[in-house]
Amino acid sequence: MKDLDIRLWGRSWTAEEMPRHDGPPGCIEMSEGKLCLDEEQRLALLGALLEHVGTAYAVRLGPIGAWADAVEQRLEDMAWDGMPAVGNEQFWRPATQRLSFRQQLELRADVKQLYERSRQRRLRRRR
Repeated sequence: MKDLDIRLWGRSWTAEEMPRHDGPPGCIEMSEGKLCLDEEQRLALLGALLEHVGTAYAVRLGPIGAWADAVEQRLEDMAWDGMPAVGNEQFWRPATQRLSFRQQLELRADVKQLYERSRQRRLRRRR
């Protein structure tokens, strides 16, 4: 995804920035109950809107818990991405980084569920 300049408060684009924003769809279409044709177009549109509106207004649109969970998830992702890969992980981690953002989130959620189940089994065995 292109570099975005999303700030706390929204702003207008300068003349120099206009060419890098040829990605947002000119005419918004709906496909399978979602705006835009694919995830890439939706993210380009969202990024453009966030640059104009700013995060201070964006976080007022939903429950604060959802935003807090998203920030927590992002911090976990950044910590994960910063950890060096070791052992077999050297081979599968680069493959997961090629997945779409949604696929990465789904994979991490699945791994968390598996970890939690195995932790609960270990706790039951100790009793």
